[in-house]
Amino acid sequence: MAIGGFAYVFGLEGYRKAHPETAFSALVGVQVPAGVRVRQYASAVNDNLFHTAHFWLLEGDADSLRKVVAGTQFGRSDEDARWFLPEAGAQFDLKLTPKDLAEGYESGDPRNRWFLILEGQRRAIYVL
Repeated sequence: MAIGGFAYVFGLEGYRKAHPETAFSALVGVQVPAGVRVRQYASAVNDNLFHTAHFWLLEGDADSLRKVVAGTQFGRSDEDARWFLPEAGAQFDLKLTPKDLAEGYESGDPRNRWFLILEGQRRAIYVL
């Protein structure tokens, strides 16, 4: 990758962190529902450097958070989501265990998307 390419990638990462709600809408392809605030963005390279996972920390009341996946291909998947929660939480320096999951959702997309509502149902993590 040329030097300009590195600057673009790192500049884009900085922009996404500074504007997590804009990054959410652009990458996920949906607007953030009323009552939901996008607090943070993080990313991690996986799949042998060929795929970047995107993470967002969301806040809102339980009903508003559920609207994020309403009408989508997400389905309840508490058991599988439980085991993904610690990895997702680590992106935001949250020390979460499987017991910290209130509700878990998984998409049927070729690359799994996750929506993890945390215990207390005031925060959630969206993973693309």
